[in-house]
Amino acid sequence: MRSCRALARLGLVCSGLMAAAPAEEYLARPWPRERARHIEVGRTDVVWREATLKHRQILAGADFTVPSDVATTWSALTDYRALGPLTPGVTRVELLEETPTRRLVQVTIALRTLFGTRTLQLRYAIDQEPPRWVTFRLLENPFVDYRGRVELTAADGGTRLALATALHPRVAIPSWLLLWVERHVVLGGIRTWLTTPPIGATPRQAPA
Repeated sequence: MRSCRALARLGLVCSGLMAAAPAEEYLARPWPRERARHIEVGRTDVVWREATLKHRQILAGADFTVPSDVATTWSALTDYRALGPLTPGVTRVELLEETPTRRLVQVTIALRTLFGTRTLQLRYAIDQEPPRWVTFRLLENPFVDYRGRVELTAADGGTRLALATALHPRVAIPSWLLLWVERHVVLGGIRTWLTTPPIGATPRQAPA
């Protein structure tokens, strides 16, 4: 099973991560043909959203509330070096450029396959408006356009986060496989983030 997941993730990264710029449908709500469901991630209720559009483009997102104020949540969300180890497969995050509103980040990913471990390096351009939103875009990848946005708003008892991503592959990969990998990686990262201080310092009960 681990080999299948590694191969699927390798297919996502190497065959699905950057193409012609997708339309900005992922910023609109609701998405066309959107499918949404509630998923319990630890003690947190996460609303998972996904949609399949034309030309194999997929949209995916997660809405959830964390038990920390906006300032604390923003600090944790934009600590990119610390976020790296919380994401499945990521072994290192380097900050290549930094300005008050923009970052250039290089992410190193280790992929276990039937033929051993493969290492990939991906670069992301990150724009941010503290403490409201962060956008990210994968750079210099000939196979896919991958981008996303996280918005923060104050909520009762904490901060509401709304994540949306758009993935547009240039090669033929089944949409179900792309969605499976994106869901696995995103929810796995959220699960770890929610249990790591300062976000995970205070347990939050799921709604009844």
